[in-house]
Amino acid sequence: MQEKTEIILYPREATFAPLKNREDVGPVQRALLERDRKAFFSLSGMEPDEQIFELGAAFHFPTPELKEKWKGRTLPKVSYLES
Repeated sequence: MQEKTEIILYPREATFAPLKNREDVGPVQRALLERDRKAFFSLSGMEPDEQIFELGAAFHFPTPELKEKWKGRTLPKVSYLES
């Protein structure tokens, strides 16, 4: 039996995107890239430049320590960023 229960509330558009398109994956890729751009900006407060990158899962549910680590930092020149 659980001794402690916690709930995470996120806006629907931040957690669900009904993107299915076998013929043209462009809209799906753009949506995922935009989601990562918003997550990075929310965490760091810094607008990423136009580079293409992907964030590790921890960025989408950041801990207080991760928020502190990335606050005010710019995006490194990488294609995949882990916490």
